[in-house]
Amino acid sequence: MMLQFHNIHKQVKDTTLFKIDQLKINQGDKIGLIGKNGCGKSTLLKMIAHIDTSYSGVITNPFQTKYVPQLKEITIQSGGEQTKSYLLDAFNSNNALLLLDEPSTNLDINNIKWLINQINQFQGTMIIVSHDRSLLNQTVQKIIEIEEKKLNIYTGNYDDYDEQKKKQYEQQLKEYEQYQKKINQLQQESIERNKHASNFKKRKKNISISDYKVNSRMGAYDSQEKAIAKSSKVLQKRIEQIEKVEKPLSDKQFKIKAIGKLKHTGATLIHLDSFTVSVENHLIFQSGIFKLVQGDKIAITGSNGSGKTTFIRQLIEKQINGYYKPNLKIGYFAQNLTTLDEQKSILENVRSTSVQADMLIRNVLAALGFDYSRLNQIVKFISGGERVRLQIIKLLLGDYDMLILDEPTNFLDVSTLQALEHFLKDYPGSFLIVSHDEQFINNTTKNKFVIKQQQLLDDTKQKEYQTTDSSHLQLLEYKLEQMILDPDINIQDVIKLKKKIENLKK
Repeated sequence: MMLQFHNIHKQVKDTTLFKIDQLKINQGDKIGLIGKNGCGKSTLLKMIAHIDTSYSGVITNPFQTKYVPQLKEITIQSGGEQTKSYLLDAFNSNNALLLLDEPSTNLDINNIKWLINQINQFQGTMIIVSHDRSLLNQTVQKIIEIEEKKLNIYTGNYDDYDEQKKKQYEQQLKEYEQYQKKINQLQQESIERNKHASNFKKRKKNISISDYKVNSRMGAYDSQEKAIAKSSKVLQKRIEQIEKVEKPLSDKQFKIKAIGKLKHTGATLIHLDSFTVSVENHLIFQSGIFKLVQGDKIAITGSNGSGKTTFIRQLIEKQINGYYKPNLKIGYFAQNLTTLDEQKSILENVRSTSVQADMLIRNVLAALGFDYSRLNQIVKFISGGERVRLQIIKLLLGDYDMLILDEPTNFLDVSTLQALEHFLKDYPGSFLIVSHDEQFINNTTKNKFVIKQQQLLDDTKQKEYQTTDSSHLQLLEYKLEQMILDPDINIQDVIKLKKKIENLKK
């Protein structure tokens, strides 16, 4: 059995979204579906699931299918709990084809590991839309990219796809340079022949009538003039017949200048001595010294519910006792927080808080997915995913002492995510990122903190904690083995110890 596509043409408002001439997906295939925001990834999943039937062509789907959407119904559950609930339902459904749209959204690192394990154990066919490169590297055997309204198939995981794309780019660049060289040679030759023709006409004007008559009878001038004109036309025809090779698109890199508040290097922005984070007298976690200096790039990780968002909100509101730089200005991004004026244009929204040059603003917007032709579009009419992206750009280009970004990678496509990584690497200011995307964290931050067992641990303390944790864990596991062997042991004590061991392993 296989999933088959034949002569598919999908349009949205009379505009072609994508076309598929022929495509076959075999039983047991695990495929990563990628492409820029708005290219039609979610739409394609809905078409396979028979939710969207407004297209021409034939999709043959012989499988019992389960579709897990990215945007889910609003419930009292947290984002992570809701995502896991949907995923559990899908994995327990006995369907032969699973369609997962951004399945790692809102999941913490432990639950992402659980998800990867579930995907790898699943025996059926699976198509996964994801911007999580680490997840794709550990789960899929093929990548399908929607690019320029076509579907392109690559064998292997995300890194394999990335390597193939680089080779394609290098090959196309080589062919483009050869094409340009050939065109330039022929054009130069054509110019030389036209010059020769021009010089010939001048010589023809300067000869005497008697000489012209003698040579004209012999056909010398006319035949030479015709030959030059003919050779010039032949060259022009050769230029027109050469198959055009397009220049491959490359991502331009733009650096944000250290002006405004960004030019104050080395200043201490926040210094907190030993402190606790609590909500209504309930301890969330405790910490030793926490210091943030201009230029620091910090990541904070931890399980869902460990207190990451509570901590950064208390930092912003200066609820934790300590030193905060006078007039400290923090740019804050969160999924459910909007800083955009819906009645203004994309460009006006970014300009309103930026001290960067107008050309840089335009270039950064273009590099992060807002084409120059769209900059005057009113924010009210752009998609939810585009608003998320615009808020991040507005913060990056804003005049702030530091940025706090809470899960900035949700709703970004892979290419935009990589562009954001480049900007954050070169960002001249400070930022604190909360994210479950390990690759994104590794590519953008220098210092990492984790909230574990109600403690905020830096890199050094994490290593010490892991060593202590490991020894303690071994001791508890040995104790559990002894308890199980004891026929008189209280079963509730065994259950409590098992739970303690599970918590330590998280």
